[in-house]
Amino acid sequence: MNKMNKSAKIDYNELLKIGQEKEQEAQKLIKNIDKVEIIDVNNDFKFDFKTSNNKTYEVKYDRKAPQTGNIFIEFKTTKENNDELYSFGSGIRTTTANYYIIVIILNELHIFFIIDTNELKLLIKNNNFDKRYCPNIEKGSYSYGYIIPISVIQTISKIYMKNNDSYYLTSELKI
Repeated sequence: MNKMNKSAKIDYNELLKIGQEKEQEAQKLIKNIDKVEIIDVNNDFKFDFKTSNNKTYEVKYDRKAPQTGNIFIEFKTTKENNDELYSFGSGIRTTTANYYIIVIILNELHIFFIIDTNELKLLIKNNNFDKRYCPNIEKGSYSYGYIIPISVIQTISKIYMKNNDSYYLTSELKI
């Protein structure tokens, strides 16, 4: 393994750890606001966790959103294998979750956008959002996604902020 692959592996592991931390924070938020228990944690494309009231959630962390003012909603992944490209649906196209939780960090404040997945899909269907791709950590792999302004995401979200270990609902968010 060359040096580039080693550093990519470290970056991947760091990003994976951050993603898992955000999933745990989202679980804590849902337990707190809905007074439920987490009954299933899933590690596939369907959902990330399920609660005792039978709701499922997909959690996405967008580390670039505060700088870009946009949320990246993944819909496809492309991979290279033996000089051949193949692609498959992912993210919003394959989830079975009832709700999407998008997490961003703004000035050390954790912000959670809770969105009904069907509303998010309808928003995407009824608009012509830019589509972009970005390379994944894995060489030859790309994620494709819709670029949706945070201001638009806010219109279909319940927005919670985390202050220390407390969560509060907010209607105003200026990014």
